[in-house]
Amino acid sequence: MVTKKLKYFEFGSHSNKGSIKESNYDGYAAFESPNGHVFLMCDGINEFGAKAKDIVIERIEYFLNKEVVNDPREAVQSALIYAGGYIHSYAKKQEKNDEIGISCLCVLIRNNKIFYAWVGNCNLFLYTGKNLHVLTEPTFLSENNTKTDDLQKLQLLGKEKIPSPYVCERPITPLNNDIILLCTDGLYEKVNHKNIKKILSDPMPIYTKACRLSDMALKAGGEDNITLQLISFYNLDHKNRDFAPASESKQDDELPKITKGIFMENPLWNSVIIGVIILLTGFMFYDLFFNNVKPQKDITPEREIYIEKEAEEQKLKKEKEETSKISENISFIIDRYLPSDSAYVVQSGDSWSNIYSKFKVCSWFIINYDKNKRKFDRNDNPVSGRKIYIPLKYSANEDINPYFYQYFSTDVVGSRCQHASEKIIRDFDKALKEKTKKISD
Repeated sequence: MVTKKLKYFEFGSHSNKGSIKESNYDGYAAFESPNGHVFLMCDGINEFGAKAKDIVIERIEYFLNKEVVNDPREAVQSALIYAGGYIHSYAKKQEKNDEIGISCLCVLIRNNKIFYAWVGNCNLFLYTGKNLHVLTEPTFLSENNTKTDDLQKLQLLGKEKIPSPYVCERPITPLNNDIILLCTDGLYEKVNHKNIKKILSDPMPIYTKACRLSDMALKAGGEDNITLQLISFYNLDHKNRDFAPASESKQDDELPKITKGIFMENPLWNSVIIGVIILLTGFMFYDLFFNNVKPQKDITPEREIYIEKEAEEQKLKKEKEETSKISENISFIIDRYLPSDSAYVVQSGDSWSNIYSKFKVCSWFIINYDKNKRKFDRNDNPVSGRKIYIPLKYSANEDINPYFYQYFSTDVVGSRCQHASEKIIRDFDKALKEKTKKISD
């Protein structure tokens, strides 16, 4: 995705499958919720985990859009617990318990402060202009609770029915020009801190920085997937920066400044809550089947007509809800998977060839785009000084349009875009509908 600017920060993301893996097991998301602005970074350990990580992202987004939590720390922690329990059940149904495993980092920005929780080895960094601070550490656990390089000892979503995410001790209070980096191990294991700081200090667009860091990891070997998100802050009123580093420098053996969920650490409360649930379930069962059972009444013809009418109304209501759900899913896909349009002012000497080299979008799609009516000359050539809109959802650039770029490659549209047509757009719309159907199911 390209750089997106908001009132107090801008952000850009980039993902690359690396030099060896055939597919990308990483995933990321950025969205606004009632709890604040959310950024997610996920890393599946295998092909099944790659599918499951998409479900984790969808479940976290669902939770944070439906549940408004007063304490932001509790919000990010609860979102990971909910998603972890959901994906554990999903893996069990698929009989894939031994194959499931997803690292996940959840970052929430509320009132210009940054709260975060994580499981696994997705990392969070804070760049302050001079220093790069590590804010999370991979949660490797062995039997004696010490670090290990064994992948099987990683804390991962899906491994436990009720996971125990780590949560920041206190939020990050950034200053203007501070940058937050979320990334998978494909980046931080290949690019050292010195080179990360070198890129982040360069006055280039935030999305370009993300691409440069990804390229640097790829050139350093880059066998694993490489995924990152960058968030740069501005227009802030903060006078003092505050954050909790992953490890303190006072003592080598001091534990990271993190806190586990209180509910998860108190087995007594777990037992009490489970007991209450069992009692409530038993009471509902008794009330439903044994208490105050009334004899069945004969149904009169008038009542029968009413019941049929009510059933028809329920059927129409259900159809309306399903239509609304499809519309919501289409909007979800547009927000999640499709890049936004890019406004572009035609420069002197620009040709369609120049514009294609920048965006990899065929001129036919730009000329016939609704937003661009009457913006070209009589021969449909670009006019210098005019602002046009580039529909990046039709881009053949994998970095710009990672989910659908293959529908507009030169194999499809031709080396000179000579095959660009309504048919290609119809095929693309069909792909969107298929994606919508999968989400609906």
